[in-house]
Amino acid sequence: ETTGRSLPLWKRLTDAVGRIEWSGGARAIAAIDQPAVQPRSAWGGEACVAGTGDSPRYSRRTDLMIVHHTIHSASSNDYGPADVPGLLYAICQYHVTANGWSDIAYNTLIDKFGTVWEGRAGGAAEGVVGAHSGGFNTYSTGVAFIGDHRSLIPSAEAQAAFVQFATWKLDVHHIDPLSTPLVK
Repeated sequence: ETTGRSLPLWKRLTDAVGRIEWSGGARAIAAIDQPAVQPRSAWGGEACVAGTGDSPRYSRRTDLMIVHHTIHSASSNDYGPADVPGLLYAICQYHVTANGWSDIAYNTLIDKFGTVWEGRAGGAAEGVVGAHSGGFNTYSTGVAFIGDHRSLIPSAEAQAAFVQFATWKLDVHHIDPLSTPLVK
């Protein structure tokens, strides 16, 4: 709040309090419905990690969301809806075989058609520890837009799906989307 910076502190505080809308004791309760999330079985997630023997790791809390893009090939943005399961499987295979991770790095992925996909095993509503951001995986959730978005923004459908998913996911973990995370 910068209005009235030259006013004394007591006047700025009373003005700020005067702008608060008081509810008169009524509680606002809003439940955000989980958006549709395609399960791992729709892209072969369990087959990708077969033989690793690792179980999902869970964090007792989730403090922030980190947003990525996949840049999975030279033509990352040239794919159709039927290509997405194969792309997810290929990304998972790369993460497991080349990087030595136990699963696909991202908790959730969103394609350009607005479909939300479960990435790492363990459940979309849970605090599953991913491998998407070294040093910050334990208390974060990773969402990746499928494609190369260095110079091309995600499609309107992908952006709308992200907003719906992020709104739900941040609510599940009681994260204020406007807060500054305190990573410990």
